[in-house]
Amino acid sequence: MITTPPPPTSERTVSAGDLAALMSAALGIEKATLAVADAFVALGVQGSRIDRETAKRVLEHLSRAGGLVGITGRVALSRFEYGARGSSVARATDGSAPEPTASGGAKRSLSLVVTLLAPTLGQERAANLVRETASAMHLPDQVELDDALLLLEKITRMSGIIGVAARFAKTRIHLSW
Repeated sequence: MITTPPPPTSERTVSAGDLAALMSAALGIEKATLAVADAFVALGVQGSRIDRETAKRVLEHLSRAGGLVGITGRVALSRFEYGARGSSVARATDGSAPEPTASGGAKRSLSLVVTLLAPTLGQERAANLVRETASAMHLPDQVELDDALLLLEKITRMSGIIGVAARFAKTRIHLSW
């Protein structure tokens, strides 16, 4: 019987810095590090590296916080869970791989951008925002990754939760493309 060796320790454990990095795009590294450290204290977590289940508990704790930390915690938890179950093999075999274009890039519908913004902004608000921004930029419904990133970059300049949601979407779009 052939057995697969366990993954290296670095794949089975997570550091506080790894969790802070998941949240740093919206909070900045200092505030994210402080939020994670506070969660470690509140949950009684000790050690420089923790298992993935404990890391999930820390992110769940952060997701229950109010304001930007809570929103960021929910997005980080989603990214963390996706990373745990998503693999390049699974994504390559699920039939969702887009066809490459003549320029070598894959084109996808802007509905993907709406899907990334909708959990935070709501489906209707996200759809209207993407449609209006794409129209102002003269983008078709099917775009390459570079155009989708330019659209999201424009949205990140908006104030409040819209800009925050777009910053997270810019990070997550690479996982979905």
